[in-house]
Amino acid sequence: MELVEPKKTVIVCPTLACNCRCWYCYQAHTPVHMKEATIVATENFLAKNIFQLNYGEWFWLEFFGGEPMLCMDTILRIANSVRNNCINNSIFFLGSITTNGTLLNKNTLQQLENVCVSHLQITIDGTPDFHDRQRYLCNGKGTWEQIWKGLLSILESSFRCNVIIRVHYRIEYLQEAVQLIKKYINPTFSGDSRFSIVFQEIKALNLLNSDNQFKIYSTRERQRALAILNDAVLYSNMVSNLNVSEYMCYATKPSSIVIMPDGSLAKCTVSFKEIGKLDI
Repeated sequence: MELVEPKKTVIVCPTLACNCRCWYCYQAHTPVHMKEATIVATENFLAKNIFQLNYGEWFWLEFFGGEPMLCMDTILRIANSVRNNCINNSIFFLGSITTNGTLLNKNTLQQLENVCVSHLQITIDGTPDFHDRQRYLCNGKGTWEQIWKGLLSILESSFRCNVIIRVHYRIEYLQEAVQLIKKYINPTFSGDSRFSIVFQEIKALNLLNSDNQFKIYSTRERQRALAILNDAVLYSNMVSNLNVSEYMCYATKPSSIVIMPDGSLAKCTVSFKEIGKLDI
């Protein structure tokens, strides 16, 4: 069966903690992890509402954070529970994860494959030195080497998956993203149909920490930057750019829900405004 990409329905955040301290991140990264009672409540809620939360014949389950892979046991348990319920109810299951990629290796990749978490989104910010100045661990050490090794572990595997490499860029440092594509992504991943690229301009989502570090660009300047990035990609069909004019935020969909580590419910992963609570 061909892999498809249905609309997101359920996003589970097993933790808001993160092992990185990217300077532009909008999250506070409170060290909150799902406890046993919340995990059970999450499994029960998803089992009870599996038909209300699916999309057509598909149930999309995404893991988000913080860094969700800090809680691999929770990911594996919830994904396996939902997958089994989908099988029992003749629903196709699709698992997804948005991760910084620092904890991805042959072992964790195999664990994700075992529970059919087959869509992965991993972010890179530029060539190695520039990336390490943007995205670093809590101890200040860079993350490029770990993330790249994780991506190569996918490349070397037979895992039937879809991998989105999300290239973060800033217009004032656009050549960093261009060189990332030409020197690293093109020669490494362009021959593998499992990999695609999404370009994401870094924005001041956390106004308290980063607003004064951003310049304001016109629509024409932003369009030109995006065109330059697209031209740098060896094969144009590798790029999955978002059509803003047709995009509808997942939070507007009735079946879309975010489950937080403490069991609270939200609609959006940028603004975790509580709309309800699981029965725990």
